[in-house]
Amino acid sequence: MTFVGTFSAMRTGIAAGVMLLAASAGGIAWAGSVSVPADQLIETRQSGQDVVYGLISTMKAAVESKGDVKGFADGAGAMSRWFANFASLFPPGTETGHGTKVKPEAFSDAAGFAKAAADASAAAKALSDTAKTGDQAAFAEKFKALGGTCGACHKAYKEKT
Repeated sequence: MTFVGTFSAMRTGIAAGVMLLAASAGGIAWAGSVSVPADQLIETRQSGQDVVYGLISTMKAAVESKGDVKGFADGAGAMSRWFANFASLFPPGTETGHGTKVKPEAFSDAAGFAKAAADASAAAKALSDTAKTGDQAAFAEKFKALGGTCGACHKAYKEKT
């Protein structure tokens, strides 16, 4: 990866981290006493997942090109924090509307859904820790593990599109 590519990856990771941190902090407040319209919660989780997808796409390109991965430490850390709070964005009343693709099982099996999100959080934390070392091969392994947690959650709790 060139310097420009590395700088772009770091900039993307930092921007994603800031956005995900802001969204996850808001998720904590919503789970408390603040009332937020269902459509706004659904939009927040969809937007956050769009940011995660963008970051994952950039990481995938670095894995495939065997590029520098140190710049992804912050972004992967932000994904870990996002996933740690993700289940809190699915309170009763957000099962439908605003184009959500969530399956009913995310609500009927809330404990399983929360565990799936926690698994993704742990995998993203491991990816962040590995990115800090700069070990590209280990990063590729952790990236694959994160993909496995994402795929398992989507299979169980997201409608196919």
